[in-house]
Amino acid sequence: TDAGVHALNTTCHFDFCQPFYAILEPDAITLRLNKFFVKSDNPIRILSTKIVPDDFHCRYNAISRTYLYRIIIEEKKQDNDLTATYFMPIEETNRAFYVSTNSFNLDTMREAAKLLEGFHDFRTFMATSKDSDRITRKKLDSIRIIERSKEQVGVSWPYSWPAVAVQNSKEQSHRILDMYFKGKGFLYKQVRRTAGTLLSAGTGQISLQDIRFMLEVPSKHSWNPRIKALPGYALYLCEIEY
Repeated sequence: TDAGVHALNTTCHFDFCQPFYAILEPDAITLRLNKFFVKSDNPIRILSTKIVPDDFHCRYNAISRTYLYRIIIEEKKQDNDLTATYFMPIEETNRAFYVSTNSFNLDTMREAAKLLEGFHDFRTFMATSKDSDRITRKKLDSIRIIERSKEQVGVSWPYSWPAVAVQNSKEQSHRILDMYFKGKGFLYKQVRRTAGTLLSAGTGQISLQDIRFMLEVPSKHSWNPRIKALPGYALYLCEIEY
């Protein structure tokens, strides 16, 4: 993953040579690695270890990847950006993107998501780098936008939500959105820029026609300057399928 992006579930592959007289089972490797990570105080856990063919590659043999982008929306525009830290629960700091707005339409956001699903040239939605992918036509299998209640987020509600946000809950409408993106592969920063596009559509900053234009005229020059590419700290790699 890119710097600052979380990984709830990821994979790696390695070649392991062992003497013929010492057979180390996959479960034993899992146990020993986790013991090492605990002792070295590393926030890494191995969920399972599997034997694969010699030509297996964890990146190129993947058939799909699922990413999650988390957003907390306050439907009452604040006077300044300092209120973002004032209303954000402490455990969500650098875990979800907070935005306050006077206007938000979830149905419009979902309509925009439908436009982006399927085969498209996503050149407009990628950031450029020296290692930029030359093949920009990709299939975005699905975009799911799920609205969570505060109670679904975790045991913290209402304890770690700032008092003003809780006491004025009738005035302050906080909506928690999980956006899931599934596809075989994604271009550089494509998910973050796509999430920003959907948020801009939901808040009325861009129209569905603006999104159609970015798809129909794939170019870095077609990127709408009203869209903000969202930060990496609210992005999670959830699953890789083989």
